[in-house]
Amino acid sequence: METDYWDVTNVLEEAVEKYEPIRKSLGPFVTAEELSPQSRQDVLEILSQHLLDPELTEFVSESFSPLLLELVQRAVKRVSKETHGHRYEHDRLFVATGKHLLTNSYGVERSPLLNHLSSSPSPFQGHGLSSDVPPKKKRKSQKPKRATSDEDIVKAALKLVQHDRNLMSATVDWANFANFLSHDSKMVKWYTCQTLSLLNKLGESEKDIFLLQHFTQKEIQQLSLCTADVNGGNSTGGTKEVCTLTSLDASSGRKIIQTQDLSPNVVSISGVLLSMKQDKLSHGEKGVPSAHVIIPVQSTKTSLQNLALAIVSGSPVLLEGPVGSGKTSYVEHIANLTGRGNPCDLIKVQLGDQTDSKALVGTYRCTEIPGEFVWQPGPLTQAVQEGKWILLEDLDYAPMDVISVLLPLLESGSLTVPGHGDTIRAAPGFQIFATQRLYSHDSGLYRQQSAHSAVLDHCWTKIRVNSLSKNELYQVIVKLYPKLETVAGKLLEIFLLLCASYHEQEEEEGAVAMETNTELLEQTNWKQRGNRLVSTRDLLKWCDRVYQDQDFTTSQTANMVLLEALDCFTSCLPKPEMRLAAAQAIGALINISREQTQYFCQSYKPAIEVHPTSVRVGRITLRKKVQEIASLESGDRSNFSFTRHSLVLLERIAACIFRTEPVLLVGETGTGKTSTVQYLAKLAGQRLKVINMNQQSDSTDLLGGYKPVDIRRLVAPVREKFEQIFVKTFSRKQNLKFLGHIQKSFHGHQWQNLLKLMTHSTGAAVKKQKAIKNPSQEQQEISKEWKRVSEKLNKLKLQIKHAEGALAFTFVEGTLVRALHDGDWILLDEINLASAETLECLSSLLEGPNSSLMLMEKGDLQPVVRHPDFRLFACMNPATDIGKKELPMGIRNRFTEFYVDELVSPTDLQILICDYLKGFNLSAGRVQSIVSFYTSVRSLSKTKLMDGTGHHPHFSLRTLCRALSYAATNPCGIIPRSLYESFCLSFLTQLDKASCPMVRQLILKYIVGKTSVKGILGQPIPPPINGDFTKVEGYWIAQGQKEPCKPKGYILTQSVKGNLKMLARIVSARRFPVLLQGETSVGVLVDAMRKGYWIILDELNLAPSDVLEALNRELFIPETQEMVSAHPGFMLFATQNPPGQYGGRKILSRAFRNRFVELHFDEIPSRELETILHGRCAIPESYSQKMVSVMLELGLRRKGSGVFAGKQGFMTLRDLFRWAERYHQSSLGGDTFHDWDQHIADEGFLLLAGKVRRLEEREVVKEVLQQKLKRTVNDGNLFSLHQDTSLVTKPILEKVINTPTPKGFETSGLDRKPTSFSSSSRPSSQVRRASPAGWRNRDDNKKLLVVRWTPSLGYETGNPFLIDEISLADDSVLERLNSVLEPEQSCCWQRRQRGEPRRCGGGRRPRWIPHYSNHESWRRLWQERGTTQSFCILTSCKVKLMQLVAVAVLSLAKQSNFRLICFYTVA
Repeated sequence: METDYWDVTNVLEEAVEKYEPIRKSLGPFVTAEELSPQSRQDVLEILSQHLLDPELTEFVSESFSPLLLELVQRAVKRVSKETHGHRYEHDRLFVATGKHLLTNSYGVERSPLLNHLSSSPSPFQGHGLSSDVPPKKKRKSQKPKRATSDEDIVKAALKLVQHDRNLMSATVDWANFANFLSHDSKMVKWYTCQTLSLLNKLGESEKDIFLLQHFTQKEIQQLSLCTADVNGGNSTGGTKEVCTLTSLDASSGRKIIQTQDLSPNVVSISGVLLSMKQDKLSHGEKGVPSAHVIIPVQSTKTSLQNLALAIVSGSPVLLEGPVGSGKTSYVEHIANLTGRGNPCDLIKVQLGDQTDSKALVGTYRCTEIPGEFVWQPGPLTQAVQEGKWILLEDLDYAPMDVISVLLPLLESGSLTVPGHGDTIRAAPGFQIFATQRLYSHDSGLYRQQSAHSAVLDHCWTKIRVNSLSKNELYQVIVKLYPKLETVAGKLLEIFLLLCASYHEQEEEEGAVAMETNTELLEQTNWKQRGNRLVSTRDLLKWCDRVYQDQDFTTSQTANMVLLEALDCFTSCLPKPEMRLAAAQAIGALINISREQTQYFCQSYKPAIEVHPTSVRVGRITLRKKVQEIASLESGDRSNFSFTRHSLVLLERIAACIFRTEPVLLVGETGTGKTSTVQYLAKLAGQRLKVINMNQQSDSTDLLGGYKPVDIRRLVAPVREKFEQIFVKTFSRKQNLKFLGHIQKSFHGHQWQNLLKLMTHSTGAAVKKQKAIKNPSQEQQEISKEWKRVSEKLNKLKLQIKHAEGALAFTFVEGTLVRALHDGDWILLDEINLASAETLECLSSLLEGPNSSLMLMEKGDLQPVVRHPDFRLFACMNPATDIGKKELPMGIRNRFTEFYVDELVSPTDLQILICDYLKGFNLSAGRVQSIVSFYTSVRSLSKTKLMDGTGHHPHFSLRTLCRALSYAATNPCGIIPRSLYESFCLSFLTQLDKASCPMVRQLILKYIVGKTSVKGILGQPIPPPINGDFTKVEGYWIAQGQKEPCKPKGYILTQSVKGNLKMLARIVSARRFPVLLQGETSVGVLVDAMRKGYWIILDELNLAPSDVLEALNRELFIPETQEMVSAHPGFMLFATQNPPGQYGGRKILSRAFRNRFVELHFDEIPSRELETILHGRCAIPESYSQKMVSVMLELGLRRKGSGVFAGKQGFMTLRDLFRWAERYHQSSLGGDTFHDWDQHIADEGFLLLAGKVRRLEEREVVKEVLQQKLKRTVNDGNLFSLHQDTSLVTKPILEKVINTPTPKGFETSGLDRKPTSFSSSSRPSSQVRRASPAGWRNRDDNKKLLVVRWTPSLGYETGNPFLIDEISLADDSVLERLNSVLEPEQSCCWQRRQRGEPRRCGGGRRPRWIPHYSNHESWRRLWQERGTTQSFCILTSCKVKLMQLVAVAVLSLAKQSNFRLICFYTVA
């Protein structure tokens, strides 16, 4: 650390001249030519004594203000040594503190004085009982000391309370202060009354009453006039000399105080004194080494000085500056110097637009004791309560609720914690910092305009942190890397050309070359290079790389410097032409030709060499983790092709691994980001753990937290430790029976017996250890281990006692923490989906090669010990993909970032194809044909091809590799046929009808080739040799455990067979997940993966991101930190309705969809619909034709109805099948003549007309029914009981009329409602009612009834179940009803003890229930799956209507009695 110097020559001369006490004590030092180290110590000690002299306090404070903290610390140290009976110095320090040091602005840090006030005994002991007592007589050898008067004591107390009442009431011990009320001096009593009035917050009237108890009205007036200047300043006036900061060159012949003269508890920051943290000082600590080395150039010293002055003032500090300017580093540097280098002393919080204020303030969390919850204060609350420093990164991204929490804290120093206690006052030592990024523009630097943080502008002390100038950067490089002095100028030119920040140009050398290269960059839209900005951090990373491994005597140095520059500066750019332009600009400055630069950008291909103990990729050699090699090499071997693209990426990642840099890979899906890291981990023998991040990811998923576990998991480690130490203490052979009892009790879950056995043995072992005289070192360690086992047993007893009938809780370490101390590699996939507070825990890990993190949730006070082999990787798709966002810049710029391009080089594609199909021995022409197909289909996908959703399909490297990997197994026994089937499987399935023939022709042209197409495709696929298989549409599918059977009622039409054929082709491969997309009507996951079941995820595009991202690869369970691998027989199917056409259906991201084989199912042709109705519902073909014609005609007239979106607003396929089922289930007719055309027309009207809300739409339904069925629908015959009443509704009306009307229920206007309800109450029909807003239940004034939901509430017992105002229900309620609306009427209770699926009326059938995101999706869902009726209630309520109808409908149902009836109000 640089030495600071203070010139005290002039101020000492003035002090000696003016004040006699100072002349006597410091006169000899002033006349001396120079001050020796001991003399400087004596001067500081004498000045600290004069500081407490009431006559000299003000002069010393002002004249020596830059050194005032040092004088205060010396005075506090001296006073603290005073015994309790001698309080002379203690009283003088209190008076000096109250009158001057704390209450006047001398630029001294307050924390030492506040800590002294809070830790020292009451300053009022021994005062106040009488008038001032003269001091005891001193011996002649002692000079008499003037005791501090009681008036000075109380006056100092008053000034302290006036300065900060809340702080002083909590800091000072006010015991015995009231004794001054009985003092003889009126002035003392007056100051005492004023102080007590402030402390007790008395109002003016209360204060007047209080004063009149001790003074007359006249005395009050006189004393008020006499003490009117108590708040005034005590300045003596005049111009004073002040000691100044100087340099070593100017200190010759002067009286100088140096940094080395300061106390150990004081540190100098560019001449500004700050105190060390007390607990660090007591343990002799100076903080942990900073991750950043600060070189004291002029800008740095200015910024640090301004920051230190702001800390001294105690005000909140906001650091503003461009990216990489050192905002965070400066705060960390000062924190480290003042003993706050550990994460527990400087708390860093990464803010983002999704940050919740609760994450800062705190919340309740569970403990290891079941049922016990404790308050877990957030980082901001911890800092306020414990007087710590806190740094809020990227304040300009904070949402408004975070700003609202910070505002009162910054204005008043108090933090309000809602729901937990009262307002918390900031403890002494608390300091809040924040950073805010400035952005570059042609006109200068500016900040984000839309930031909510502007509300806090008036609260901060703002410090502008500017980027270093070119000359300062040169000094930094030369100081850190001396070997680079000769090339530092060139390195700086390159950096200034590329950097995003403004750096002051002090020299004009190379201006022409710089301008030329800048023009080259601007031609490639350099300013649109993306969200990753080049900063000083990248420059130092580059210099560090060049400094470590380059030999400047070789001719290859320039090439190596260029390669490192490409890694650090250009590899993060998204466009190849932009990377090439930047590389050529860099090469021109280090004298590398354009051709050579182009070679390194487009043709350079590093070599790879694998040795028994190391692996070399290009210029980097990594050592293998030998102990892991055998176990890893025995695992599965995935295809990894050594293309130029992959080898360059391998070398770049290896360089980061070698230098312990975190890696961020950015690129489109299917470009090989994850697979490259996985392959490199296998080569290096490292365990790699992959975690898929999502919007619901929590920091506990990475760090760990208190989670419910089986008691066995709590007992197992204690038992294991017990047995290990037991065999060290006792004989194993002699205690085999005892150890057998231990094992039996453990496996039998006999926890009480196990605890008794272990507790008894532990007590005996402890006694045995105590009996040993002169124990050896090993015996002492054994004794300590037994004590630890005893503590764990006591804790385990308590846990088991409270866990009876409940879950046990323990702290489960997260995957990131385990990888950190085990030395594993960890990959965070889709990192840009995680929230800012989740990524906050990574910020400390990204600071340097030795950085770590601390588990504050667990209560740890020390960081996790970081294993040297630990490495961190992250992957993300660009923010242009659906659901993806930009990574916070404060996190992103700490990674070494590489953009991963898609593989488009024909040469690389040929290598890839040959590697996958190496067993086929394909000719070069055939390989080139496959390359031509891939490039052609990708080109067409951007122009002509469309997928089932109406968008251009996305064909990536994953699509090609999926086809190649399946073809490599040669499933058809013939290579051309296997290639044809595999490419059809991968490239055809997601396309629409028009695009499929185009791609199929490309496959026949390029993949099958000139051979006989009919001969190859006409041959049947041979059955597999091993196992039982069933042939479905020409493909062999493995049989499950159950007997194969053909589903009843499933009609195979031509289009259905086509869909089934595509699905069978995919399923026969037994390796790919399937996503089915098409119009509607076309805890379980973990169990299915383990046991090899098939699973269908219905309505996948309604699921939240955490469900979607969990399906990406191996299934990671955050609650148990377990990774589940799929059983070989496991198959995953997912279905979705097209997004945009159905409410709430979102578009899935390209990255997610690309992992599925997509199948798009088109609408069923009308002719096939007639066949399906005839076969499934057993109705005559003539009637099925008429019903389908009605549906088609209503579809043409859909535009007049705005009830439901979509082309089937009047009628859906589900309505069509319900209509046919009503005909099929009708019991009318028999042997008598029955007009079935009229019957169908009446049923159709009841089903369809009830959905519409306008009379004209009802007439449209009537008109279409009459046109197609040649029958007229009469409302009077349907809803009135008379001779001509329709036989469809007559039994219902008779039942309703004969049913007694409930009391208070009016039936006017409700004639047709029971009929509609009853018609819908036939088997497999649910009812949904919509009514206009404004209708109210007559029982509105009654109290709300809270009902606890149980599965037996109507569902399993077969009773009607009414859901009123369903549109107000929460999504979690609605999603449970999804499968109930299907004809199967089954539901899986996810929160049951065993999760068994239940069926209505007692039947059982499994059904997976997905998540739904909003109510809009339910409008369409219920319109299709429920029978919808729309009506108005004029004089009564909907619930009472249902009471009337329920009596009538129950007797009409012929199968399951369960009915689900829901109401919602039309907005």
